[in-house]
Amino acid sequence: MLIEVNGLTPGTSHDQWMIVGGVDLGGAALDTTGSTIIATPGQSVTIIDNDTSVDAVTGTFAGLSNGAAFLLNGQPFAVFYNGGDGNDVVLTRTNSLTPPATVYVEDDWAGTGNGVDPDGAGPASAFGFDAFDNIPDGVGAVAPGGTVIVYAGSYDDGGTVTTANIAILGPQAGVDPCSGRAGPEAVIDTANGDTEGAFVIQADGCTIDGFTIQNVNVAINVSLAGSPPVGGYNGLTARNCIIEHAAIDGVNLNYHGNSAPALVEANLIIDVGTSGITAGDDRGTPGVGDDIVTQATIRGNMVINAVFGITGYQTGSSILGNIVAVDAGFDGAAAASGGVGISGQLASTVIRANKVHGYDNVGGPYSTGIGFATYPNRPESTGVTIRQNSVYGNLIGIGVAHTSGTSIGIVASPGNLIYGNLGAGMVNTTTSLINATNNYWGDASGPLDPVGSSEVPPCNGDATLDLNADGAGNQVSDASFPAAGCSNIDYCPWSSGSGTIAMEAADTCIGIGQTQIVVEVWSRSVSQSLTGWQAFVNYDTSRLTFNVAASAYSAAPFGSHFRTLGPAGDVEISSGLLGLDGNVGIGGTPDAGGDDLLATLVFDVVPAGWNECDQTLPVFTNFMTFYSELSLNGVAIPTALVDAPCFSRDTVAPSITCDITESSPISVDSNCEAVFTYSALVTDNCGIDTADVSRTVLVTTANASVLAPGRDDHAGRCLHRVSERLRNGLRPDRLPRNR
Repeated sequence: MLIEVNGLTPGTSHDQWMIVGGVDLGGAALDTTGSTIIATPGQSVTIIDNDTSVDAVTGTFAGLSNGAAFLLNGQPFAVFYNGGDGNDVVLTRTNSLTPPATVYVEDDWAGTGNGVDPDGAGPASAFGFDAFDNIPDGVGAVAPGGTVIVYAGSYDDGGTVTTANIAILGPQAGVDPCSGRAGPEAVIDTANGDTEGAFVIQADGCTIDGFTIQNVNVAINVSLAGSPPVGGYNGLTARNCIIEHAAIDGVNLNYHGNSAPALVEANLIIDVGTSGITAGDDRGTPGVGDDIVTQATIRGNMVINAVFGITGYQTGSSILGNIVAVDAGFDGAAAASGGVGISGQLASTVIRANKVHGYDNVGGPYSTGIGFATYPNRPESTGVTIRQNSVYGNLIGIGVAHTSGTSIGIVASPGNLIYGNLGAGMVNTTTSLINATNNYWGDASGPLDPVGSSEVPPCNGDATLDLNADGAGNQVSDASFPAAGCSNIDYCPWSSGSGTIAMEAADTCIGIGQTQIVVEVWSRSVSQSLTGWQAFVNYDTSRLTFNVAASAYSAAPFGSHFRTLGPAGDVEISSGLLGLDGNVGIGGTPDAGGDDLLATLVFDVVPAGWNECDQTLPVFTNFMTFYSELSLNGVAIPTALVDAPCFSRDTVAPSITCDITESSPISVDSNCEAVFTYSALVTDNCGIDTADVSRTVLVTTANASVLAPGRDDHAGRCLHRVSERLRNGLRPDRLPRNR
């Protein structure tokens, strides 16, 4: 079929067939010889205008499938057989002959005809080529190594990814939801209609970033119905996603290989039926030799309300800085089975700086913060290091229950904070010794080891002889839990705690005309040396404004530490959140056992809208997975936090009532100087400055102005002068306020 295309006007500058009835191209060759059109991306010509949208175009031009690219006058065009009103043949100028490196998805483009430029001057050129109204079509169209940009909106599915090394970016790409975020979202809601996942990964090097995924079976799934390729799919990155109400899993790495590591970071995963993040699969085989294992870095995620927070069959992995918790009101599938915050069959894996709590009543024989048990077809965990985690408020803090009777090199040391667990801080049902030294167990006296009369420290060097029967911290137990006897847990020496980080203020009442408050950050009662600290402080921006110029770090104990806080952008992480860094420029190691001023924070008072007697306070908080803490050479040490006392804004002067009268007892000396005692009741509207004040005052009466008529005795004149002085000079409003 010869079609001459010289411009955009049909019948004048390009040929156009107007057809009544059906169109069957029958594999005819498209010949555009002699065409001279010069077009910009997104411009289209309709070469076959079918009369209605009823009769679909059948067949294609030879070698050109729907959406295929070809050269027209040396320019890349794509051909669409469902263009226009759905059954026209449209040629659209595109950006390239090859699949586009960048495609765009916008749900508001639904109903746009193929070949139409959907965004005018925007980046997309042609609907059906680099612009789509759903994510699966965009994912299927992009070139290897390309990017799919998804705009805010509502979508039914994320699609199956079969193209390698592509990035699928939602409008919140790069924005961590764990610390809160605002703005538009691309929401994928399948209403549990997905079979394998909202995103099904069947290619290497895929990135999913910045989506909200809800009401799914699995949100992100490296899997497929049949057998995966040898070695699995590698190099997945899943980050900055909010995953809510997944019936099975949040992120499932079952068929992820280990030739390129997976990265799962900064996701907020809430209310999932089985696992928040899981990795590795045995495919039900009776052996372990053919199992696909996962090499992964799982960091900075928040997993709230999952039977198994982070779990799976992993080797060579790192589980770092995650928060895994169960809310008290969670009534999901976890109620029917034993839940564990961080678990799995792990090899050569580091579990570090995580915060695990709330697994205290999830069902099963017991629930555990960090736990390891035997699982069919998988080897037991080996070479696992557990360091600097905060494990509290669970039934059991850390538990090992291998049926083989050996813990195979699980080390829970140093620097874990294991406290407030309802049943035990650690349980080891195996016969081999677990190194659990240098941890904090909730009390300076160490963990409770209920059997034994020997007291430690000092440690004996033999765990069977270290029996800390008087420990007030979490209990340590062996296979006879909840009975006692802990010869298979080496807990001595333990950490007795490192003291406190406290925010303190000398004056907590903001008086009339007062424009600033000062808060000091102190380390108190430190029991070991420090080399650093960090703290995150929330404050109410409607009442206080941080004054970075007036604030400062202390010069001591860190002699070379910078004195000023630096630019506001270095301190204010976000509105109302400060990030104080005591780990930069530190020189030397302060001595243990002291109190040291770490920083001075100055806030300007915002009077508008802050009513009399209202209160506010700066408080310690977390930023993502970073905690307010003291540290020694980069290792967190047990730290208690004390927030600043409440500040009240007082805009009304107090009421002062004195009991001073002429009959008040006064002693007079020969120089007409008197000493008298008065009391006053100071009452403030806020109730925070109410007090009885008793004070003794020396009054010099030499300048008293009135003598009593007819009184010429020395004592009488002095008494009268004192009385006049009280009436005329010592007014109640000149009494000091009791602040």
